[in-house]
Amino acid sequence: MNLKRLSQICCCLILLAACTAPTNNTPATAPMTLPAPHQDTPQISLTTTASAVAANEILVVNVNAADIANLFGVEFHLKFNPVFLEVVDADETTEGVQIAYGDFFTPGFVAQNQVDNLTGTVTYVGIQVAPAAPVTGSGTLATLVFRGKAQGPLELELTQVLLATPNGEAILAEVLALEP
Repeated sequence: MNLKRLSQICCCLILLAACTAPTNNTPATAPMTLPAPHQDTPQISLTTTASAVAANEILVVNVNAADIANLFGVEFHLKFNPVFLEVVDADETTEGVQIAYGDFFTPGFVAQNQVDNLTGTVTYVGIQVAPAAPVTGSGTLATLVFRGKAQGPLELELTQVLLATPNGEAILAEVLALEP
């Protein structure tokens, strides 16, 4: 099954889970509430302590969320340069290479947690499962541990980020560039 089709299936799973989540008796036709002008814009960012990598160096990178409200589902795709980096497996008991969950959003169901160290891609899709409550606030969504393969620049990019409420509505967030 190709990655595009798998991503489509994961999105459907997120929407299915969102439809089965409790809705606080709010009618499905309720108007969407926009944030008040004084509220901060939700943001997704990558943080680490380095701007370059050396051979055999271990580097921790966090995928962070800030000022997120009513988060029930997360999907993100990340690219890295496989000439200089490889992801260290966070769960050796599971087949393949995975990343670790963060302290802010702990999914009840992980539809995809996949790393391809040959192409330099990470795909992560996780959702809460009813009756779990959505999360609000700021914190770490996921943590990636990289090992340097050769000395070079630290090139990481979030290529796609999708966030959803329990009702399957998109949460718009600004995706920030890597902050060393």
